[in-house]
Order: sequence, then C-alpha cells, then structure tokens
Amino acid sequence: MKIVLKISIIILISVCVNFPQNVIFKSITTEEGLSSSDVNCLMQDKLGFIWIGTDNGLNRFDGSEFRVFRNNPSNTNSISDNSIWALFEDRNGNIWIGTKGGNLNKYSPGSEKIELIKIGDNKSASNSITAILEDSRGSIWVGTYSQGLFNYDPLSGKIQNWKFDPKFKNSLSNNYITSLLQDNRGYIWISTYNGLNRLNPENISNGFEVFLTDNSDLKSISNNLVWKVNQSEINNNLIWIGTANGLCTYDIEKGIFNRLTINAKLPSQFSNSFSSVVEQNESGKNILWASTYGGLYKIDLKSYYTEQFINDEKNSQSIIGNQIDQLLVDRSGVLWIATEKGLSYHSLKTQKFNKKFSQVSSNSGAQDLLKADIKGIVEFNNNEFFIAATEGLFSLQIRNQSFEVKKFDELKNLNLWSIEKGLNNDLWIGTYGNGLIHFDLASAKKNILKINSPTFQSAAVNYIKALHLDNDSILWIGFWGGGLTAFNTKTNNYDNWIAEINNDKSISHNDIWALHEDKLGRLWIGTNGGGLNLFIPKDGGSFLSWKFEQGKTNTLINNSIQSITEITSENISETILLIGTENGSSKAVVKNNPKNIYRVDVTFSNLSKEKVLLENSIKGILVDENGAYWISTNSGLIQHNSINSALINFNNADGLYSNIFNSGAYIKSNNGLMIFGTVKGPVIFNPGEINLSKYEPNIVFTDFQIFNRSIHPAENSALKTSIVVAKEIDLSYDQNVIAFKFAALDYNASNKIEYLYKLEGFDKDWIKSGPLHLAAYTNLDPGSYIFRVKGTNSDGFWSSQTATININIAPPIWKTAWAYAIYILLIGFGLFAIRKFELSRSRLRNELRIRDLETKKIREIENMKSRFFANLSHEFRTPLMLIKGPSEQLLNDINSNRIEQYKLIHRNSEKLQNLIDQLLELSQLESSSIPVRAKNENIIPVLRGLFYSFESYAEQKNIRMNFTSAHEKALVWF
Repeated sequence: MKIVLKISIIILISVCVNFPQNVIFKSITTEEGLSSSDVNCLMQDKLGFIWIGTDNGLNRFDGSEFRVFRNNPSNTNSISDNSIWALFEDRNGNIWIGTKGGNLNKYSPGSEKIELIKIGDNKSASNSITAILEDSRGSIWVGTYSQGLFNYDPLSGKIQNWKFDPKFKNSLSNNYITSLLQDNRGYIWISTYNGLNRLNPENISNGFEVFLTDNSDLKSISNNLVWKVNQSEINNNLIWIGTANGLCTYDIEKGIFNRLTINAKLPSQFSNSFSSVVEQNESGKNILWASTYGGLYKIDLKSYYTEQFINDEKNSQSIIGNQIDQLLVDRSGVLWIATEKGLSYHSLKTQKFNKKFSQVSSNSGAQDLLKADIKGIVEFNNNEFFIAATEGLFSLQIRNQSFEVKKFDELKNLNLWSIEKGLNNDLWIGTYGNGLIHFDLASAKKNILKINSPTFQSAAVNYIKALHLDNDSILWIGFWGGGLTAFNTKTNNYDNWIAEINNDKSISHNDIWALHEDKLGRLWIGTNGGGLNLFIPKDGGSFLSWKFEQGKTNTLINNSIQSITEITSENISETILLIGTENGSSKAVVKNNPKNIYRVDVTFSNLSKEKVLLENSIKGILVDENGAYWISTNSGLIQHNSINSALINFNNADGLYSNIFNSGAYIKSNNGLMIFGTVKGPVIFNPGEINLSKYEPNIVFTDFQIFNRSIHPAENSALKTSIVVAKEIDLSYDQNVIAFKFAALDYNASNKIEYLYKLEGFDKDWIKSGPLHLAAYTNLDPGSYIFRVKGTNSDGFWSSQTATININIAPPIWKTAWAYAIYILLIGFGLFAIRKFELSRSRLRNELRIRDLETKKIREIENMKSRFFANLSHEFRTPLMLIKGPSEQLLNDINSNRIEQYKLIHRNSEKLQNLIDQLLELSQLESSSIPVRAKNENIIPVLRGLFYSFESYAEQKNIRMNFTSAHEKALVWF
C-alpha cells in the first residue's frame, strides 16, 4: 500500500534522468559459449540454473559453462525448433519451451526427455509461441503470435483456443499476445498488441475484460500496445505494465492505472517503449529496473532518482545492446539483460567499491580520472583529495551523494609519480623524468626545481618516487637511482645521501620507494633492493639498515620495499611497522629506547603465511577502524583480519576497475574513507560499508563423465536420471575412470567460488579444488562410494548446502556374490571328492591290508594244517603202535593178562577215534559248519588218560610209568 501511494505521486513528477556510465555491466556472447547473441527470453529454474532462449538454441548456464539444446532431425527427443521465444517452469520442475515454429515443448530435467505438444492446426506460419503460464490449477496457458490464446490441460490433453471476435463483445481484444500473468487473486492477464485483457479462469464463459487507453483519462493504461505485465514482488496488489508509450502500474484493490513519466537523458525512438521490469532490494533501497527497446533505466522507488544506461561502444562495461527483450533478477542478486546483441548482467557485488562513481556526471575530468594511472594521493581538509597520475593532476571533492572532479591542465603530460601536501595551500610533486615541481593551488602556477648532487652526477634526480614533508618543513625526496635528499622548503637548501659500497653507515641502496615518519619523528626509508633504513640525524646523517638474510627467521621477507605503514601499538615503548615488499609483507616491531630513540631493537615476522600474500607484490597497506588490514597488490585488494588472519580477496568482480595497484598510492582520510590508486583509476570506499554476501547457493552436479565422455540418461546408460537430480549411480567394474563437474549457482562472480570435494571410501580428507569445478578419479576398485561437494558463494562464504551422490561399482562377474557362492560350492565339492577319494583309498588300503592278513592267515592255516597233519600222523601212529603192540603181545603171549591189554587197545582206539573226530571238526571249522567252543573242565583226567595211553609201549621198552598229581581237580578252558 505504501508503494502504491508513492507511485501515485510520480504522476505529478517529471523524473529527472541522470546518465552515468560507470555502473559495471558484463556481457556474454557466442565467444563465451552462448549459442546465439540474439537472446529472446530468460528464466531461472528451481535448482538455480539460468535458462536462455536464443534464435539458435536453448542454453542452460551454471555460471561457468553452457549446455546447449538444439533441434536434431534424426533425434525425436530433441527440441522441435532452435528459435526459442518463451520459457516457463511448472510446479513439478518441468521446463515449457515455446518456439517460433509454434510447437510447445515440455522438457523433463530428470529424464532429459522432451515431449512435443502441438497446439493449433499448424496451418498458419504465424503460430509462434510468445508466452507460457501455468495457473494455480496446473493448466498451461499459451500466448501466440497471431493465433490468440490457448489452454492446455496436461491431464486430459484437451486444448482450447480463444481469438479476437468482433461479433463477441467480451472476446480477446487481439490475437497478437505478448505476455501472460496470473495475479494473486487468480485472474489471468493477457497483454496484446491492442489492449490489456483480464480473464477469470473460474468463469471463462463471461469472457475477457479489456483495458484500453483513453487519452483524456490519465488513470487509464498508457498505451494499447502492451509489451509486458509483471507482478510486483514488493506489493502484491501492484502490477507493472510496460507499453509502447511508457510505464504504468495497476492497483488491483483500487482498480486504477497510474502512469510513470520518465524523461530520458538520451532519448531515442524506443527509449519510452518498456519491454520488461524487475524489482530489486539494493542496500535497503527498493529499486526498479525497467528495460526498453532503447536502453535500461534504474529507478529508486523512494527518491525517484533515475539513471539511464545505454550501449557505449567505447565502454566495454556498458550494456551490450539497447533493444532489451527481458530482465531477470536471479536468487543471487544478479540482474540479467536479454538483448539482440548478447546477454548482459550486472552484479551488486560490483558496487562494493566506487559506489559514488555510479552517480557522477559524464564530465571529461571524471572520465579521465577513472582511466588514469594513479601514482599518489594526498588529502586537503575533509574529503578533498589531490591525485597525481601519469596523465596529470586531479582534484577530487567528495560530498554526501556525489563528488566533483577537476583536472589541472597546467600539469598535463608531465607524468606525475609522487605527491605531498605543502604548508601553504600548495603541493610538492615528484615526476618521472621532470624532477621536482612546486605547485601553488591558488594561482595554479608550477615551479620546476632542479636538484643536483656535487658527488653524484646522474639524471636519476629527475625521477622522484617518494616524497615526505616533516614537521620541520624538510621535504624528504626519494629518487629512483639518486638516493635520498633532504630539501629545506624555506631556504631551498638541500643535502644528499647516496649508497657507498665501503660505508655500512650509508644508505643501503639508491632506489628509494617509500618514506615514513613514525610517531617519534624518525624517518624510515624503504629501498628497492637494499631493505629497510632508519635515518640517524647526527654528524651529517647516517643510516641503520636491515636486509633479508637467507635461513634466518628474524629478517625482512624481501629487500625490495614498496610501502611502510605504522599501526597503533598497545605498548607505548614500541613502534609497529607493516612493510610491503615485492614478495610479501613483514611486520617490524621496534623496541624504543627512551634515552635514545635511535638505539633500536627490531624484530621481524611475516604478516601472513598465506600463499596469496607471500606470492604477491604488496603496494600499500591501510588499517581500518576495526583493525583489519587493507592490502593493495599487483593482483587485487586483500582484506586481512588481524585477529584470525582470515583473508578476503577483491578484484574486478567486486567493482575494481583494475586489479593492478600502484605503490605509494594509498591514503586513509580523516573520516575513515580509503583510496587506493590503480593503473586504471582510483578505488574509493568506506570499509564499514563493505558488506559480504551471506547468500548460500545451491550446489549441483552439472556433468558426469566416464572415460572423458559425458553420460546422459538412457536405457543402457549408467545414468537412469539426469546427473542434476540423480541420487545414485551404478557402474560396472570396467567403468572405473570417472569425473564429475559441479557448480555453486551464485552468478555474481563464478570465478571466485571455491570448492571442496571428497569421495568417501577413497579420499581420507576433503580436497581443496579452489575455483576448479571438476573432480576426476581413475582405477576405482569395485565397491560403494559417496561423492560430496561443498562450495562458497562469490564472497567466500561457505554454503551449508552439499551436493551428494552415491556411487556403486559392481565387481566383475567372477567377483560377485554368486560367483563366490559357486566358488564355495566347487571348493566344497572338491573337498568332498578329495575326502571321498581318500576314504575310498583308505578303504582299498584296508581291504588290501585285510587281504594280506587273510593271505597270511591262510598261509598260517596251511602251515597249521601241515603241522597238524604231521602231528596227526604222529598221533595216529602212536595209537596204532599202541594197538599194534598189545595185539602182537596177545598173539605172542597167550597167557598174559588180556584184560589190561584189551583196555589199552580200547583206550587207544578211542584215542584214534577222537583224533579222527577232531580231523572232521577241523574240516567243518574250515567250512564254518561248526563254531569253536571252549569248555571249562578238569584237565587232570585228560592228562592221566593221555599219559597211560603210552603205558603198553613203555612196558615193551621196560619203562615203568606212574602218573601222580597233587590235585585231583584242575579246571582249565580248552
């Protein structure tokens, strides 16, 4: 509501337009990779990519690289037409693309597939799509060039068309549609070549409400040819409307139009034909950027201060073209400008320095200063400065919102090299080749003074690199090759000191590049090759010197000194000097002797071990109110935090006109303003106003490569979805050489973004990539990995967001789980076979052993048989002999006792029968017919019978036999 009231006031005000050309615009054309320099439309998607529609393809930009989409007749998945006129992202992240050929393309970022949707009958050659919109219900609205308005329902595929119909009062006012918008109340706004239309999608049958201009009513739309309608982001009830004859707003609540009158500083045929507007908050101010077909406007919505920007062929930092089709402010705060000659962009980051120069008029003095090679700066009063440059002398008067620049023609072409403030509204100026100049500011008269040395005749006295005026009106002059001179500005007398080889009390070098008087009044001299000197004002003057010493820690970092700055010390008995050299910076702590201030003890240390300071030439050092060091170098400006040693680098991307600073050209004003001199103008800023962005960009993967070939989603591809949205990648064992590209989507200064990445499962620590947005890995082993990327924004602030993707590299088939299962089975089977073989072998061995035993047993049995039959023969023979003996006896002796003989015959007969029975049993035993049985019986009777069986035989031999036993019974198993 507040904004609406302010806009209403504008109606009564003719806005005064200034014409500054010092706001930095950078440009992108085909030379940087854009597919065509004729840019028609712009869009930023949900992920943060910038999409650029041109006359020769669609571009996706990540801040460093472009991916271009073009029509490929042999690929049905390619875009239908190369001339892109409209872009829109729906709620699902799909990109809708309108082409000059009249086809609607739907691009799915996940699958990277393009679906072609034909609208209209395609019989007309003028069916080009000019605008696309998704409404709150998900329907797609399409505006065309000459074929009216279309509505496409993605669910049903139904297409409706509305055209101008003179017979229908509430028809569309014109078939040539330029833009579409749905406001916060749900109404669809359609801008055309003849009027602005409003449609209620909930009650389409009521038709269109048409708004036309009425020259007699200032509350009507400013022109019937409406190029663009935009919803205000500051005030939801406000709609911005760009027409062919001015810019106006529409108050949704009040239902009225308000015209904004802008009088162009440099008017042209199309400088009042507004094509697009965007709002932006700039340092707390609400800014409106308004594009026309004749340049660009920047309007402060509170003060109405308006600036105009047009293309300047002599200024590479102006907008690239005046015919602007669309504006876009991305989420990182960058303004994008689509023109017919390329893409321009402006970053708020470029306004950190020299802010006031963006509002300075284009007078020749200011423009000359911005291009000048600044060599020295001094301050007169508050915020009045005199600047010595190769191009001459400038005065710079800084006021609240502007400043005034003057160039002195009296000193042009003198190649000024150093400058010092005099005591009487005058300046002392050292030149490169023209000696010393005394310049009176009141009369603008110069006086060139010649200084000669009676002992050192050289033209070097005409090259003055350093000047310092002390409290005694002595002007100390440092020459390039001519040593040091003390010039009395009251008497014009002077003394000279030069380096003497055999005198260690002389000045150490004749090149004097820095002079500094400390708080105790001592003069410190920095030489270009001879280190640091302290002047001792006794006995005609002598010097103490300190130089770099190899291998020592308490030493200067380098002998070529380019600046000396004193900082406040908490200890009153010491002096601290920051010494900038050709290769880094040293901090010198001087212990002061209260009895003799020239009897000093100096300790040196490196100001920083950071590579950026050690490898740079330090041109100047200033200290701000917070104790931070601001260090000018040969490659930009560095802020050094004296507490935690954190470094922040500033360069062209931050608004520096040049990264190359000059030694001796730096000053801090009485109110804290700092000025450094570069080879291309001054750098002016208040350190307290340097705000660093806390924007956290989205970190995304932009490309995935296998063996240096980009991979896109496909049926047989390693990627099933686009690398942009992929969460996991499955690779085969032979796809182990991979690379990722990634980006932090902050477009302020992509080259200043730094990255860290880590492949978990491979890298032990995070790897510093610097600004390089590529990580490659080779010969990865099969397994699971997680790849992570972190990034900063353009100001070095680390984003909390991390891009993460899982990587699975499958092992070869012979290393899979199935393979190992088979290996286990095979090993088990092998072990089983071996075991079985061993068991079989053991069984065979046992069988052979048993057979051998059986053979042995059989042999033993055979032997036993042989012995048995031998014994049996003896056994048979004995009974037979015993039978034969009695029988013969009976035959020979008829009178003998026959009973006893018969008994003997009977016993031996039984014995013989028993032997025969045993023989039969042995036969049965061999045939396993009877078992072997043992009995526990009395063996005495058996032995007695066996003994007396030989009785008759003994008698024949006249042997008497008698069997006696101590026991009648002895049980034995047999």
